[in-house]
Amino acid sequence: ALKQGDDSLPLKIERVQLIYKTKGLQEAIGEIIKLNNHYPDHPTLLASLAEFLYEDGRKDEAMKVAQKALRCLETDAQNGDLEERARVHLILGRLAHQAGQLDQSLHHLNESIRMLPDKIDAYLELGNVLTERRQLTQALNVFQQAINKAPNNPQAYFQAGLVLKQLKDYIEAENMLRQAANLAPNDLVIQRNLGAVVALNLVHNRPSRLSTPIGKSL
Repeated sequence: ALKQGDDSLPLKIERVQLIYKTKGLQEAIGEIIKLNNHYPDHPTLLASLAEFLYEDGRKDEAMKVAQKALRCLETDAQNGDLEERARVHLILGRLAHQAGQLDQSLHHLNESIRMLPDKIDAYLELGNVLTERRQLTQALNVFQQAINKAPNNPQAYFQAGLVLKQLKDYIEAENMLRQAANLAPNDLVIQRNLGAVVALNLVHNRPSRLSTPIGKSL
């Protein structure tokens, strides 16, 4: 299509995504930098570059690029793409979280959710930030919202289960982790955590021998 003279930027961005899938991250970063030279300060290109740099571990560069993308989007906020702005806020929220800037992370993640309330990635990240701040009840509420919006996503159940474990509600934690395991039966991290909670339930919630009815075998 590009050879036929179509100068569509969305088509060029789609080509970069295909390069990423077929040739890898470094090739995709090189291609998107070339595009950015031809379309300077284009927020979609900047957002994609920030995501690639984040995945490549170049977090300081990713932060600068994402901040630039957000400035470009906010300059034309009236005509800006709400989904694109939510995407950039999510990137910045993740980067701030990893940098230990939890208040900044909460701001960006809440903005992402406000702009795009049906995407659960921001909910999962927000729940993790709240967990790190030891706001466990709020974190559990956020993960429950993620479950409501994406009932087939194992990570929502998994993260909720981990919070319930910290709250020492081992029975409900096991229920959540079992649902996560059913949705992702090959995920060893989920399986290991489920096994640990099952063991805790055996210790803390096993039926008392003293409560066995008279005449029933122990």
